[in-house]
Amino acid sequence: MLLPPASAQDAADSALTLGTATIHASAAGPLPARSVFSSQVENLTDRQFDHAWYDSGSSGDSPGDGRSAYASLNLRF
Repeated sequence: MLLPPASAQDAADSALTLGTATIHASAAGPLPARSVFSSQVENLTDRQFDHAWYDSGSSGDSPGDGRSAYASLNLRF
């Protein structure tokens, strides 16, 4: 449920943050010799965003993660 903004500034802040999204992609597949290769790319468009947090009375924000890529190879013996 969305609540109406308390002030014009709250409305402006909300307008800037409602459309934020990041795109992640991953793929995995078997390889010969009982192995599996997998890969993952996070924040595919390298969009810059802030991550807001609240924890036990403290709050703040920090920059979100930039584009990052991971790969793994799992082998069975």
